[in-house]
Amino acid sequence: MYPPRQEKFPDDLDLQFALFESVQDGVAQRGGKLGDRLRSWAADLAEKLLAPVDESKPPWISLPLKDAATDNPWFLEKRKSADGNADAIF
Repeated sequence: MYPPRQEKFPDDLDLQFALFESVQDGVAQRGGKLGDRLRSWAADLAEKLLAPVDESKPPWISLPLKDAATDNPWFLEKRKSADGNADAIF
């Protein structure tokens, strides 16, 4: 019957979390308690969400926009910071 969880969306933890929250809210609105399968899903999901991040993978990447003037819009520049330092590179 439920949950759709890992089998359907094994690599989408955000979607799994949203699905779990929906199921949990539905159960709570009916005054019920989470059964063993849902508690197991919650524990597995929590373990994955709280797992250490793989530092070898970049947290994000820059993809160029079609017809953009440059492939990479990110650059460093000197900017004045709140402490008055005008030589800080941001």
